[in-house]
Amino acid sequence: MENTLFFAWPSGGTRKCLAESVESFCENFDAYGAAASCLIALDGRQSDLPASVSSRLGTLASSGTRPFFVCDRESRERFIAGLPTSLDAEIARWALIGSRPGQGEGPNRNAIALATAGFPTIEIDDDIFCAPAVSPAVAPGSESVASGECIGSRVPWEIRYFSDQDAAFAYPRSVNLDVADACRRIFTVGETSTASPILACAGSYGDSGYALARASLCLEGKAREAFDEPGYGTICLSRHTARLAAKPCLGDGTHLQGMSLAFAGAAFLPPFLPEGRGEDDFLSFSFRVLHPGELVAYPTFGFLHQPEESRSFTRRDLVRFRPSVAPCMMAVSAACVPPRSITDSASRYETFGSRMRAFAAMRSTDFAEGIHAVIAKNGLAYAEYMEGLLDRYDGQPAAWAMDVRELLDNAYEAIREPALLFGPEGCGYDIAELRSYVDRYGRLVEMWPELWSYARETKQEKDALIRPW
Repeated sequence: MENTLFFAWPSGGTRKCLAESVESFCENFDAYGAAASCLIALDGRQSDLPASVSSRLGTLASSGTRPFFVCDRESRERFIAGLPTSLDAEIARWALIGSRPGQGEGPNRNAIALATAGFPTIEIDDDIFCAPAVSPAVAPGSESVASGECIGSRVPWEIRYFSDQDAAFAYPRSVNLDVADACRRIFTVGETSTASPILACAGSYGDSGYALARASLCLEGKAREAFDEPGYGTICLSRHTARLAAKPCLGDGTHLQGMSLAFAGAAFLPPFLPEGRGEDDFLSFSFRVLHPGELVAYPTFGFLHQPEESRSFTRRDLVRFRPSVAPCMMAVSAACVPPRSITDSASRYETFGSRMRAFAAMRSTDFAEGIHAVIAKNGLAYAEYMEGLLDRYDGQPAAWAMDVRELLDNAYEAIREPALLFGPEGCGYDIAELRSYVDRYGRLVEMWPELWSYARETKQEKDALIRPW
């Protein structure tokens, strides 16, 4: 598999859009004669796929045009059973299979990271379609430029909101793009530059992919023009967005969205959270903790995000302020950052993991207070930012200002009441469950470099994480 470039789809395997997404990318590969391998990572077993999805993927696999692989429950069980005794099989199972049904996002992403260890990989959600487009601000002919200035922690994208799907689809400029070549060249920028990214994140248009609506409350500059026409009342709950970079750039990883990530593959990156939403948000934090100074590339092109099911936000999604498990894990991580003097990646992972386990071992009250202290600090910074927006825009439009003030009331309540962080109405875990989560993730991080190396070395063996479709 030398010089292999993987395109990989993490999927629950229940939606027909999986087959449609894979077909759309394969059409692009065929149009440009691109060499790429396809990998489908499924929560369940390949044999449980709906007949229509299985048939369409089977047709692609049997064409012989490109290598086609699957990483399902069966192959993961086999991989875990074959692990050496130096690796904790129980923690590997949690990372690759999880323990909460219906929460396969993190395990699927972890399985892809291990299954493709050593190779550049583009990870595509099963509702992303290969209809590449760019911002109208991008000059024709520069769509596939891979290099750019380093912007640090600044937001790399221009984010626009639209009243309906048609408007979101019409905003970007469609481009003819050899997607495989463009993605491959992102990680060869180091041949002509001293800056070599090890991670990349493409843009998107269509459905925002956001878990909550409150990002619309933070619009600034030209993006606020959407409040005028068709009006704030339509935009505040809209899921129709374009998130595209006006020019290629490099950043520190502060901003990531998991629907289309690319990995250089030459070295391991942090494992995803095996449970809960926001696994990409946590990756942006753990990446900066464990790989300080490394870069993320943001190309100008983006893909269409079009879930097959109807999605909508409610007003509760707009004004609610209850951190999920990802921000809680970030709070723990902030207390466990390895010293800069530790420069070896494996040693940084070991130190980070052991510190997380020590954090989990604290008394329950100290554990909860430690998390709350960081959440409260971050919440106050967020509240100060939102108060600043109210001042900057003179509380206009009035409906926007009313929603911001309600969000701020909820934020201040969460800051005052530590108990609101935990349980079903908080992060989804009680204190004991979250302590267990932190301990298990610490163990996972400690052994991740060895697990990644083992997966890379077993690709051609019977216990490999992937098998031909």
